[in-house]
Amino acid sequence: MKNELEMSDSALGTGGSKGDPSKVLNESETLTDWKTEPTVLDLKNDLEACKEMHTNHNANVDRWNNIRNVSGNKRPKKNVGRSSIQPKLVRRQNEWRYSALAEPFLSSPNIFNSEPHTWEDEECARQNGIVLNWQFRTKLNKVEFIDEYVRTAVDEGTVIAKLGWERETEDIIVQEPVYEFISLSSPEEAEPLKQALDLRTSNPRAYHKLSDELKAAVEYFDETGVPANAYPLMDEDGFPLVDEVEEVSCLKLSLLFTPMKLLKQTF
Repeated sequence: MKNELEMSDSALGTGGSKGDPSKVLNESETLTDWKTEPTVLDLKNDLEACKEMHTNHNANVDRWNNIRNVSGNKRPKKNVGRSSIQPKLVRRQNEWRYSALAEPFLSSPNIFNSEPHTWEDEECARQNGIVLNWQFRTKLNKVEFIDEYVRTAVDEGTVIAKLGWERETEDIIVQEPVYEFISLSSPEEAEPLKQALDLRTSNPRAYHKLSDELKAAVEYFDETGVPANAYPLMDEDGFPLVDEVEEVSCLKLSLLFTPMKLLKQTF
C-alpha cells in the first residue's frame, strides 16, 4: 500500500487552476465537485488507521502459505540422523476442497440471478440475467476465473474481484417522421388516446410498445392540449416524409472487464 497521494495530469492543473497540488494540500482548493470531498488529512488518517490491519493480514497470509507449503519458518529444522521430510497435510486438505467449492459454479450455466425490484422491472431483470450469464460464459474464461477464485479463497482466506461494465457513448443519427394531426370529432375516437395517456402512467413499458402514430398523438396532446389523430405524411413516391436529422447520445454497455483489462488498470 502506497502512502502517497496520486493525482492525474488533468487533476493537477497548471498555473494555480483547480487541482493545483499546493492549494489542494493546503485545503484551499478541491480536486472534485463533490459536496463533501474528503481532505488530505482525512485520507491520511484513513491510511494510517488501516495500516495495522493490512500488516496483520499480510502476516497471516504469509503464515498460512508457509504452513501449506511447509516453507519458511514452518519448515522442519534439519536434525542429524533424522528425516527432514514433512508431509504437506494442509495442502492435501485444500486440494479436496477446491473441486467441491468450484463444482456448483462450473456445473451451472447461470451464475447470476437478477430479481426485479417492482413488477415493472420483471422483463428488465430477465433480460439482464440473460446478458450477464451469457457474457460470463462466453466473454470470460469461466473455468480459470472460478478455479483461481476458489484456490485463493481457500489458501489465503480473502478474494478481491473487480467486475464492471465497459461504457462507451456515441452519437447516432435519428430521422423523425413528419405527422399531420387532425382533431378528433367524437368521444369514441378519443378513447384510444385516453387509454394511451393512462397507460403511459400506469405501465410505461407497455406504452413504449404502442404505435408511433399513437405516441405522436400523445405528445401533440401534451404540447397543445388538443386531442387528435396523427397521420404520417408521404412524398410523391409513397415514402414517409422525415424531419431534419437529430443527433441522440447513445450509451453502449459492452463486455464485462476481462482479467487482461484489469491488469492494465491502476488500483
